[in-house]
Amino acid sequence: MTPKTDDTLADQPGQAGDFRELMYEKMRQAIRVTLVTLMEEEVAAFVGAARYERTDKRQDHRNGSYPRDLGTNVGPMEDLPIPRTRKGFKTQVFERYQRRQAELDAAICGMFVQGVSQQRVGEVVESLTFDGLACVSYAGG
Repeated sequence: MTPKTDDTLADQPGQAGDFRELMYEKMRQAIRVTLVTLMEEEVAAFVGAARYERTDKRQDHRNGSYPRDLGTNVGPMEDLPIPRTRKGFKTQVFERYQRRQAELDAAICGMFVQGVSQQRVGEVVESLTFDGLACVSYAGG
């Protein structure tokens, strides 16, 4: 017996959007864990000791962290903890005042070069950074 279209869950309105949002949320969590782990390893190498480790090779001391927002192509990441040290650690994961991924900046520049209106660029950027859409293709106009 073959299932009827009324029996399938894929035809229900909103399910694809809910799945997409769940997928992007999981991707944001994975990216967040990866970035935090990478910055912790980076600061440990900069300091010369792991967290709570006593060693003669230590060159600096940790000084907590500060929160920072970062726009990604899977949505915004809020309150990303950036580690600090007493002598001024600067992460190499992103630039000092960078608030968006480089891919988003390249998309914005490309749209302006193609002559897309500022309003349309704003709509696309908003959908890229706040709605959690991975990519928006724009054919022109």
